[in-house]
Amino acid sequence: MTTTPKKEAPSLLKNISLAGTAAVITVTFIHPIDVVKTRLQIQGEVGRATKSYNGVGGVIKTVLADEGAGAFYKGKQHLIFAQQFYRDQGGLDA
Repeated sequence: MTTTPKKEAPSLLKNISLAGTAAVITVTFIHPIDVVKTRLQIQGEVGRATKSYNGVGGVIKTVLADEGAGAFYKGKQHLIFAQQFYRDQGGLDA
């Protein structure tokens, strides 16, 4: 009869490193989608000087033409920090 070796819990440093990597990946791929969603949600609000978009493709074309690709990543650094802190504190179960 063979016994399966007991797995050790990951070290604190490994947990922090993995949380940071997960935060960077998450924000890098999700933030542009969130920018498009937010632009669609706020279009036409009373009292705001916002543009009118024609769907998701319209938002992407307009943002790229007027502001460049970097506009999809404005505020990304804050989100990476916030995500990493939240994960490090046990906010998300793996």
